[in-house]
Amino acid sequence: MTSAKIVFRKTKEIHYKLESGNRQVPVERIANELQLSPEEVNTHLVSLQTLRLVRFKDKATTDTVEMTKIGLSTQVG
Repeated sequence: MTSAKIVFRKTKEIHYKLESGNRQVPVERIANELQLSPEEVNTHLVSLQTLRLVRFKDKATTDTVEMTKIGLSTQVG
């Protein structure tokens, strides 16, 4: 079972790999790299959003997610 902590780390890792002008992390990419379904990743991302670590770019869809300033400054052990 994957924890939100692993999804958070992967999201942050991908965020830093993206071009500086476009820091929207595709949920599908997170899912592919963690070998999970997008639905399972979204479940964890919703809990991370509740903690204000990430936010969905478009509230109507859950295709991309952005790191928040709080998320970028948070260290996960």
